[in-house]
Amino acid sequence: MMWDRRECLGTSVQRMCRLVLILTAGLVDLSACLSAVEGASGPIRVSENGRYFVDERGKPFYFLADTQWELFRRYSLEDAKFILGNRKAKGFTVVMVMLTGVGPGTEPNLAGERPWLNQDPASPNPAYFTHVDAVLKVAQEHDLQLLIGIYHQTYGSRMTLTNARPWAAWVTSRYRDTPNILWTLYPKANESSRPLIARLVEGIQDGDGEKHLVSMHPDPSPASSSFMHAEPWLSFNSIQVWKDLHLIYPMTLEDWGKLPTKPATMLEGVYEKGEEYGYPITPLLVRQEAYYTCLAGGFHGYGHNDSWRVKPAWRAALDDPGARQMTILKTVFTGLPEWWTMIPDQTVFNRGGNMQGNALNLAARSATGRWLVCYLAGEPNVSINMSKITTGETTSEWINPATGDRLPIGSSPPIGMRDFSRPAGWADAVLVIRTRSEGVQLSK
Repeated sequence: MMWDRRECLGTSVQRMCRLVLILTAGLVDLSACLSAVEGASGPIRVSENGRYFVDERGKPFYFLADTQWELFRRYSLEDAKFILGNRKAKGFTVVMVMLTGVGPGTEPNLAGERPWLNQDPASPNPAYFTHVDAVLKVAQEHDLQLLIGIYHQTYGSRMTLTNARPWAAWVTSRYRDTPNILWTLYPKANESSRPLIARLVEGIQDGDGEKHLVSMHPDPSPASSSFMHAEPWLSFNSIQVWKDLHLIYPMTLEDWGKLPTKPATMLEGVYEKGEEYGYPITPLLVRQEAYYTCLAGGFHGYGHNDSWRVKPAWRAALDDPGARQMTILKTVFTGLPEWWTMIPDQTVFNRGGNMQGNALNLAARSATGRWLVCYLAGEPNVSINMSKITTGETTSEWINPATGDRLPIGSSPPIGMRDFSRPAGWADAVLVIRTRSEGVQLSK
């Protein structure tokens, strides 16, 4: 609207009108600015004590990942919107994606564009990345972090000591100001990989300027990035066990206990309905590996065979039981007061704890003495050391990790030993014992 200054100066009423309009406009601009800040999804960081992740405001961030390796290459933008919306609704906070898709890095996306010109990583194809840009924007709208792999050992001889650094620098520079990103690499976990890893990391540092966290997800399994744990650029550890479920707890616990302290993630075990393991992958196995990770102090990555292979049933697979049960898992752990104070502790069991084999009974407690949590996949009858609760009268409940159903047990003093038996008919169970005054917190 155009104002005639001569008219506005004519009366005090007109002056007041103009002042009101100016102030109103300013308030609208300020409101928009505050709204943008409140809705911003800045890069996540590692907590001061190195145990967990925090968001851009320093608030504890629960890392629960889903696997969508081909999200950038083999799904349309509409499909990506559907997938990311589904994952957000189920409580996932991180989605793992390979920047060039599964394989050698030379395959085209749905538009026929390949990541590199002339199959040379030193010559990125900007046309390929326009779709990546769009998917990243959708993920940001859903407040989802994307853990993006910019190198996989299947690139073979195409990735060299000469082109690795400029490739990594180009990619990370392009997305330096994109807030919802974490970077990762997929090398072999051996000494011969170190020189190439070093060049890639140099490129990340050149392009990213330490804006985002960096990890490494070694392949093949079983392996952990902790073979380079002391490297200052390694923000958190990532583990892959493939089908060796018995390795999840000991490997995660080992990484959790390393110094300097860094978050531990177990990001690749068996995929729900996986077809390459020689045995059926049931929802029970899928949730067992998740609870084994979490009770070792780690953060888990779930995956479904039909999603990463882009099977015809990929859309329906998003709602399969294992995925729904990750929602329950997140609710269990984020419902614990100050969940980030969790410490793995098998001495919570007086009897019945088990860390060996595939069917484990595991326990953890709050460092503040406010709660205990146990996961029972093995022996159904256990005895719990109630003195691990140090903040008053306790209340206990069973949670069915398959359905989310809760079965109250009752209250008791935090002294001595108390016997508990997993509810009949449950294949596994979560036992939560907390200070009676503590309410159940809702997950974000």
